[in-house]
Amino acid sequence: MVLLHDRNRFANLYKEEKRRSEALASKLQEEKSTVRSLGVGLEDESKRSLALEAEMERYLVQIKTQDDELQSLKSVNADLEEAVRKARQDADSFKKQLMEAHRVAMSQASAAAVPFKEVLAAATSTPNNLVSSLVEPPPSASSITVGNVTGSLKMPSAYSSGGGTAKTSRTAGGQVRTNKF
Repeated sequence: MVLLHDRNRFANLYKEEKRRSEALASKLQEEKSTVRSLGVGLEDESKRSLALEAEMERYLVQIKTQDDELQSLKSVNADLEEAVRKARQDADSFKKQLMEAHRVAMSQASAAAVPFKEVLAAATSTPNNLVSSLVEPPPSASSITVGNVTGSLKMPSAYSSGGGTAKTSRTAGGQVRTNKF
């Protein structure tokens, strides 16, 4: 009876261990499938990570290229700004030169116009003055100095006496003096 009882007890232990072993085996299968799915998930995540890393590298190369282009454009922009500044300075300088040339030309024209006005006034005032103005007409060319600028002004040929040249200047009293050459 002891043997029978031991046999039943061992049979129950065997059944219990078998159930526990089957439960552990099913749990092991579940864990294996979980590990497999985690492995597949990790593999997918690794692929995504590598793809993101490659994309970031492309972006870094693109950013570096754009930075180089930006630096190049900044350099070109600085060169263009310098050229514009120089062109503005040149334009201002040319305007000043033009204004000075205009001022000189106007003063020469007014200085050259004074002898003609005096001759015209003399010619209209008395007949004797008319004869003297016809005998000694105004010069065909004038050399006038204004400041440190000397220039020549050609008179129309109707006022010249045989193509000679003359130098016209003003005396301290404001009178016009003509020297023929």
